[in-house]
Amino acid sequence: MDGITAWGYSSHAQRCHIKIIYKRPKNTEKMSHRPTPEIKLKRFLYLSSENSAFVSGNPEKHNYYKVEKLTCASDLLKDDFEKSKDFLTNLFVSAESERLLPRREALYFALACLITNENAKDNQRHFLYSLVLNMCRSNEDLFTFIKFLSKIRKPFSSGVTKIVSAYYLRQEPMDLVKCVLESNSYHGWTHKDLIKLIHCKTDNQAIEVIIKYILYGKKKADEAAGDDPTASKVISYIQEMKEYRSLNDAQKVSEFIPALNIKHVWQIPSSFIKSQVVWTALIPQLSLSELILSLPKLYRMGFLKPGPIQTKVIEILCNNEAVRASNLHPVEFYIGLKNFEKGGKPKDPHLIKYLESKEDVEAKILADPEYKKPNFAHQEPAKCTPVINALQKALSSSYGNLKPVNKRILVSIDASEKMAEPCLTTKNVTCLEAAVFVSYCLLKANKIVTVVVFDGTNVTPVPVEKNITLGHFYKKVKEAKHGPTIWSAPLEWATSERKPFDVFIHMGLRPNLIDLAKEHREIDKPKEAFSNYMQKMNLSYARFIVCSLSVHNAYFSDGATNILDVCGFDKNIPNVIDAFCRNLF
Repeated sequence: MDGITAWGYSSHAQRCHIKIIYKRPKNTEKMSHRPTPEIKLKRFLYLSSENSAFVSGNPEKHNYYKVEKLTCASDLLKDDFEKSKDFLTNLFVSAESERLLPRREALYFALACLITNENAKDNQRHFLYSLVLNMCRSNEDLFTFIKFLSKIRKPFSSGVTKIVSAYYLRQEPMDLVKCVLESNSYHGWTHKDLIKLIHCKTDNQAIEVIIKYILYGKKKADEAAGDDPTASKVISYIQEMKEYRSLNDAQKVSEFIPALNIKHVWQIPSSFIKSQVVWTALIPQLSLSELILSLPKLYRMGFLKPGPIQTKVIEILCNNEAVRASNLHPVEFYIGLKNFEKGGKPKDPHLIKYLESKEDVEAKILADPEYKKPNFAHQEPAKCTPVINALQKALSSSYGNLKPVNKRILVSIDASEKMAEPCLTTKNVTCLEAAVFVSYCLLKANKIVTVVVFDGTNVTPVPVEKNITLGHFYKKVKEAKHGPTIWSAPLEWATSERKPFDVFIHMGLRPNLIDLAKEHREIDKPKEAFSNYMQKMNLSYARFIVCSLSVHNAYFSDGATNILDVCGFDKNIPNVIDAFCRNLF
């Protein structure tokens, strides 16, 4: 593939065995087709891939977390490790603390690969284990690392037992008991599994009580408590949690929720998941993110009719200070709003197929000729105007959480009718809605953002007023004069108009030449146009992002360090774009 870049094929092209290639222009700078190990690792942390492409959805479904996918590990450990040590410390610490990192699990997978690499020496492993321990903020972090490590290598080394032991023993007794009782297992591993692994010993009597409880149960923990006051508090908390989990009265469960600081839906006993009284107590405890995800379920259970739950939900969503304090990106509110309006996420195709297989249609038609096969895929749109209005208000407040990237940005949008297709991953949002929303967020956060619509060999600039609303902006984009999506047109327009931009963002269905007429196909050379723009404008640091909102396999970048492919749309997409604009990878 050194001389060509495949642009992908439509299903029609595949049937007709048509192969369309795009020749790399000779004058294009080498665009770093052989990225350094450092660049590869940076990409992996932000994209879950060493390629310059981010695909929305679950990376494990795409088999991204495989040892062979992280090829840079050996090179980083072979080189001057003192130099690599500084790089790894700065990279992992900054990435871990940076809110733009889309998937925290990529950190722990990369560390597991580095630790288990055959080139890793003892002093290198010791350093890497210390990095893991410093980054583990929660049970989820620790168990994610253990999950990846156990898949790569067993049995565990002494380094693993040391960091697991340090993770438990560094906590205060009451924090530790809450941590242990929050959930029994993560990713198939339990606290008991880890405690058995490390043979934990401590002089702290309260922590010893917790360890006894994990290994042997409450009876042994009671015996170990003695007269220590902190140990007595630990025993009391264990007893309260035990009572909470065994309750059969909804009112009592609701009283325990604030007392025990229960703050996750999965901590509710399964027999009370449909209890209105329990939800009334739980909702004020939930994070905004978890509350938004729970709204379709609450609506289906009938809890969002006028009443105490609806009042609490609206009060939380309309609290501007709470929205700003959450630091959530507006995309979470937007996707939550779209999912709620349409009655929840679309049902999984495998579930629909299973439900249809269980429905004995032929027998029911024989019994009742007027019987109609149910549409299992159908979901009733939500008819709950007060909550929809509250979500819209929360969305408006969340724009204050955006941070500027301080770059000059040109966003080009495909406004054709084809953009009515649903996005990859987020099926309740159309490709045009996603493109407009991402553009709108950039407009709200940054001073210099120009938006144009593809119009064949030309572009149509979209005039934007200072306080334009999302709805009005969507209307302007949709009504703008548009034509075939020629991906090089915005770049050529910017070159001819001598307009300086640091970042180009193209948003469409897919960068696929088969969608174009033959005469357009021959002139559409976006990579050449981008290279030409950088040379003529003397902007060698410019960056180019290609968003293919409906497909998962558009690899336009071909390894270039200043071009990024983004496939699909989910809550991580704006952060990936933001991080790339900031040159974080």
